[in-house]
Amino acid sequence: MSKPKKKSNKKKSQAKNASASSRAWIANFSIVLALTLIAMLPVLSTGLLNYDDELYITENPFIQAFDIGNLFTEIYQNQYSPIAMTLMALQYKLGFSVGLLKFVSVLWHLLNTALVFFIVDNLFRPLKWAQPHIMATFAALLFGVSTMQLESVAWLAASMKIGSYAFFSLLSIYLYLKYLDQNDKKFLWISLGVFVLACLCKEQAVALAPTLVLIDYFKKRAWLSPKILIEKIPFFIVALAFGLLTLKASSAAEVKHLVYDFNLGERILFASYALGSYFTKLTMPFNLSFFYTYPVKGAVPAYYYIYAILFLAVLSLLFNAIRRDNRVVVFGILFFLINIGLTIFTQVLSVRDVIMADRYVYLSSIGWFVILGYLLFNVIGKHFGEATGRYIGGLMVIAMTIITFMRGPVWKDSLAIFTDVIEKEEYTDGRKNPYLALPYNNRGIAYKRKGDVQKAMTDFNSAIAASQKYASGFLNRGNIYFNRGDNKMAMKDYDQTLKLDSNNAKALSARGAIYAQSGQMDRALTDLNKAIELEPYFTDALSNRGLVYMDQGNYKASIADFTKILEFDPRADDIYSTRGVVYSKAGQIDQSIQDHSKAIQLNPNKGSYYINRAYAYSTKGNKTAALQDAQRAQQLGVKVSTDFLNSLR
Repeated sequence: MSKPKKKSNKKKSQAKNASASSRAWIANFSIVLALTLIAMLPVLSTGLLNYDDELYITENPFIQAFDIGNLFTEIYQNQYSPIAMTLMALQYKLGFSVGLLKFVSVLWHLLNTALVFFIVDNLFRPLKWAQPHIMATFAALLFGVSTMQLESVAWLAASMKIGSYAFFSLLSIYLYLKYLDQNDKKFLWISLGVFVLACLCKEQAVALAPTLVLIDYFKKRAWLSPKILIEKIPFFIVALAFGLLTLKASSAAEVKHLVYDFNLGERILFASYALGSYFTKLTMPFNLSFFYTYPVKGAVPAYYYIYAILFLAVLSLLFNAIRRDNRVVVFGILFFLINIGLTIFTQVLSVRDVIMADRYVYLSSIGWFVILGYLLFNVIGKHFGEATGRYIGGLMVIAMTIITFMRGPVWKDSLAIFTDVIEKEEYTDGRKNPYLALPYNNRGIAYKRKGDVQKAMTDFNSAIAASQKYASGFLNRGNIYFNRGDNKMAMKDYDQTLKLDSNNAKALSARGAIYAQSGQMDRALTDLNKAIELEPYFTDALSNRGLVYMDQGNYKASIADFTKILEFDPRADDIYSTRGVVYSKAGQIDQSIQDHSKAIQLNPNKGSYYINRAYAYSTKGNKTAALQDAQRAQQLGVKVSTDFLNSLR
């Protein structure tokens, strides 16, 4: 009778242990999400940046118009990311709200952090020394609260692509692990489909194909056997296809405002420096910057070579780990290098605006965090006790959470982020850092939008002083002169802009507007036509050309330009009103009234819309409606001719 009782007790003990393990798993997972949310909370109070947020989101005609056809068939601004832009367009369709976009950005990061937890838990489950939920908790926590991840979450132009591509990449890996666990081919094919979605978000997703081979190695599969290699062929075909598409897209890009001039050897040194810096800053996130500048040519600091040596030390560690069959270290280092490899490779081939960027390590950081977990829970744990490793790991996570939370407000707006950049990157000896032309320029734009034109002018002058080759500094200073009515100085700056960058559509459009004001319509059209040829979706150029056509009496062409703008931005109330004026001049009064009514519907507090519709109603003979609109225009501050009012009574 005692034997069954022992078996029953054993089953109860196993069930009790399983229940305790399940509770611990849930508790750790909850802690991961809670601390990640706390670290990223300041992001919810941040705004847009005038560095690509407008270009890729708020001024992206495909997103504004929710043009699915063009999203999938067109390469926009030398990048092909139709799924990422479609997801952003859906958010835009719900009603533009920066708060909503930031919430979704944080949500992407929480989902990615959860997937990191599941993936690491699965990978380390078979290892005897490792408690998988502890490794999963530590790696996911560092991934979630890492200060270097802020850039990929707070900056919408980055999170739109990075958040979505990372999600689909991690989901594809998770599904692949399900395939390995259950030996069910449906998970393999679903993983492939999700991989395609990742590639349609961002080109860096192609790194997933070799990452799956690395997982096979870590799982001790016969990863070089023909059978296992064959199952990866579809993944590599997809990776190759999107790799070629990326090369095609980037080959069309022109290098503008280039103030960099480095040879191949220097670019290799900078790539090594960047890699070494990523390892150190992921561990100790100090002196982070949104815009890491290059050293002055011919004066590369000695410590750059130290970082290059650090990277060589990591490679030495990798080869030693391969020799010793330490698959955890091999996996961690190669996961990092594979997922950042495309960025580093392109950096060696060509010079970017910055020497490195926090966003580049969003996904690759997982590999480094796995290695840190191995060092804490295996190496330190063996020599100093398991509790010591957990204690150090806990302190790291808490410190990282605090640092990330405190840095969050730096991303408040363009003024805050570029001030932070300038303070960190400007030379202390009085010299101008030539690579700060862009940060000064963009801070100047931020000041201008806040109404502080004097500080804006100071920053534009600083941008020009930093680099006489930086065209945007001249362009934006010219815009201030133009707004002041100083067309002579504005024209001088626009000419200089086009001397540095002959295909600058904004400068062409602005110069075209000055030509139009001075009555030089042929010159105006020459500049505006070229601007639109360069950027078919450039609404300012289309609007300026539409006004020129209207002044010339070419109403059909004018209406066509304003109609095209409305296809891109159907909520542009001022364009409806302007097209309504053109319709009136063309004698198409019904269409004019419709356009003015639409403008009023979108913005009922603009007096000029009412007076324009009043004139249209008057022409139509509807004096009652015309009088009502004229009186409403008066209430909104528009001066209305007494003669016109009397004619309506």
